[in-house]
Amino acid sequence: MAVPEYSTNRPVKSWVDPNPPAPDEDGFVSYLMIATTHMGCGDVALTNADGKPYLRRYKMTPGEARTLNIPPKGDFPDKPQPKGEWNFPCRELLPNEYFVFGFGGVPELRDKPPAVAVTSPAATGDSTIILGRLEEIDAKLDILLSKAK
Repeated sequence: MAVPEYSTNRPVKSWVDPNPPAPDEDGFVSYLMIATTHMGCGDVALTNADGKPYLRRYKMTPGEARTLNIPPKGDFPDKPQPKGEWNFPCRELLPNEYFVFGFGGVPELRDKPPAVAVTSPAATGDSTIILGRLEEIDAKLDILLSKAK
């Protein structure tokens, strides 16, 4: 694949989809990407109400999906890119997944911890064992405190 010449009139794009999905009625294909906004120094991830990055559907032409737009060596990432950058496409998040900001502010995918069923000690019959152990600890602490005086 020949790399086309870099165009400052298009966003930076370092990935290709050789077989983009069928275009919509407006002639665009869409991809899920981490939601960003273009700032003067580069693209910045947007956050939801929880302060976490999220996915947004972005549209481009099928031709754009099939081509790269990579700046010449030395121009990136030192120089701001006037049209921003297309992020890598993502799949839908699974119900147990979410994004957080990791090292350097880079969004990272994480798994939610599994839900743990909370049961009271009385329901499991462990309350008498727990109370007995607490009494043992209390007695040992009394001995230690009396020696420290």
